Amino acid sequence: MAGVSPARILGCCAGVLWLLGCVTALADPSTTDAPKGFFERDSPVPDPGGERAKLADKGIVFGLIYTGEVFGNPAGGYRQGTVYDGLLTAGLDIDFNKLLGWQGLKFHALAYETHGADGTNLYTRDLNFYSSINAYDSFRLSEIWLQTSLFKNVFNLRVGQEEVDAEFATTIGGALFIHSNFGALPTLTLNVPTPTYPEAAPAARLRLNSPGGHFYFQAGVYAGNANADRDGDPNPGFRAGMAYNDDGIRFPISGNQGLLSVYEAGYLLNYRKEDPGLPGAYRVGGFYHTGEFSDRFLTSADPFLIIPPAAVRPAVHHGDGGFYAVAEQVIYRPRDPKGGNEDVATSAAAPIGNAEDSPLALNGALPPAGPELRFFGRFGVGQGDRSLTDCYLEAGLNYRALIPGRDQDLLGVGFTFTGLSDDARRLVRAADRLDGTHSPLPDYENIFEVTYQANLAPWLSVQPDLQYIVHPGGSTRYGNALVLGVRTVVTF
Repeated sequence: MAGVSPARILGCCAGVLWLLGCVTALADPSTTDAPKGFFERDSPVPDPGGERAKLADKGIVFGLIYTGEVFGNPAGGYRQGTVYDGLLTAGLDIDFNKLLGWQGLKFHALAYETHGADGTNLYTRDLNFYSSINAYDSFRLSEIWLQTSLFKNVFNLRVGQEEVDAEFATTIGGALFIHSNFGALPTLTLNVPTPTYPEAAPAARLRLNSPGGHFYFQAGVYAGNANADRDGDPNPGFRAGMAYNDDGIRFPISGNQGLLSVYEAGYLLNYRKEDPGLPGAYRVGGFYHTGEFSDRFLTSADPFLIIPPAAVRPAVHHGDGGFYAVAEQVIYRPRDPKGGNEDVATSAAAPIGNAEDSPLALNGALPPAGPELRFFGRFGVGQGDRSLTDCYLEAGLNYRALIPGRDQDLLGVGFTFTGLSDDARRLVRAADRLDGTHSPLPDYENIFEVTYQANLAPWLSVQPDLQYIVHPGGSTRYGNALVLGVRTVVTF
């Protein structure tokens, strides 16, 4: 079996199950999905006898999602080229209230198999990744946690291994887009070691919801670096090794890597189904990492040294942090004739997991079928003397059901601005003075993205995408890049 990836093995298994299900369904008409056509049911794989549905009724939900995409940059960037990326996601959720009557207790596990080439490093050289599924090839456990809630979910505690952007500083509107800037907040991911896709870290998260449910406060503490040897570390004394955490089961907790804490307070507007107005969410938050970080300009040997010799280490800062604000508001949505917000519906690209536990994923906040216009925006700041980026701005719009009869399709238009710190510019200027060169100064990177997700079935979506990247890598070193491609998502 050498050379055969786990994704291919699981894909073959899914195909065999599909064929067996079809044969069983034909042999026993009582178990067929006759009321629903192939493109109408929830999965391309039949459920003979309804066993999967019976498990779901008992609180056990499992699933597979395969995401495949082809992207290339016909113009601009470091050079031109095309790559294929694939992601197999496997998830398991257990609601112990349904299974055993244990009120408020839930279990969640999430694993990834990633494969493909790194188009950003090979071709475009943008600061983040133009594909949100881009990752080094591996089969790994990501999230695994237990959650309990008390007092009608006023108190909610989650302990285990988790990705930060599963609950902090993200938006429903941004999840549509393919560039990774719209996922985890760049002033987090570009400045401090952050557990985000594909890596999670040991964590504990506490959320307090107001009795009425409109206000909440949540705080999470995460291990300081989920995979320091592979991803690097900003600590000037760090020496990389070879103990890669590529399988996700090392659960790294080390005092040398520090701890990352994230805090968020939010107000949910018209989030319940019966609320008459349009739903929205408004949040502010901050983060702090207790590790050590290299200064972007000064050295430890001589703070007045313009350019330190190679043997001199940068000055050391203890800790790095920042703040952010997030706004999301539905601007237009037809009224339900019965009053209140319409029933929710998820797209084929919805992640596996207890999405209903997210502060944003409450009834009225999720997009329904039919026309809807949604605005989202984020703003983040970081500490410029020890951070690559000290400012980030994002804004975008989603419009659902643009084409008559295509009630689940989504059109998205988004923009991001990533500003690089003054100290990063000072260092390049000083280097130019020393060697007489004129290097492009770090300044900013802009991302413009237009995308259209065609939900062809509850289990299938096809998403053509266009991105235009201004100043890839945060300077004029590379030409502005045009990125074109298409993503397909199949939910089994």
